[in-house]
Amino acid sequence: MAGHTSVAVMGTHGKSSTSAKLAFALARLGQDPSYAVGADLELPGSGGHAGAGGVFVAEVDESDRTHIGTPMDVAVITNIAHDHPENYADESDVVRAFEECVATGLAGHGTLILNADSVGCRELADRMAKSEPGTTVVTVGESSDADWRLSQVRGACGRPTAALSGPGGLCAELGLRVPGVHQLANAARRW
Repeated sequence: MAGHTSVAVMGTHGKSSTSAKLAFALARLGQDPSYAVGADLELPGSGGHAGAGGVFVAEVDESDRTHIGTPMDVAVITNIAHDHPENYADESDVVRAFEECVATGLAGHGTLILNADSVGCRELADRMAKSEPGTTVVTVGESSDADWRLSQVRGACGRPTAALSGPGGLCAELGLRVPGVHQLANAARRW
């Protein structure tokens, strides 16, 4: 990721789909990003690409705490919940590990994008506001206080749609070709 604008996509669930959507969107915008996604995007072996563009998107796994120390310019955390009990005592332990990851990885600069609907992410946002004032925190979700808010969520015919509204009155329609309304939140985090 060195030499690129690095985007680390992390979280208990949704890392692969979120990082894949971000890499795909950047490619469609002509950015030719480099990426390392923990799942195939299309054909077997398609989860990685060395692009010529200036952005590197990486799915970063927290299961064994190796996410701590990853340098990044943008951190996207899809959600935080208790998982991997072999390495984490409880949800608070997971939140602390993400706090350490972001504090060392963003090193007081960069942007942290969090799921406004995840209790663990909200706790991390509160901690970051107190301890890392140089980090920009952006929240995304259906919560009424989210910076980027999903509303009018529908999942008809396997094609979920929603309205996405943000700061300054920005508004966009979000529609996906993959089933599952939960995928809207994953897509909105890459917006």
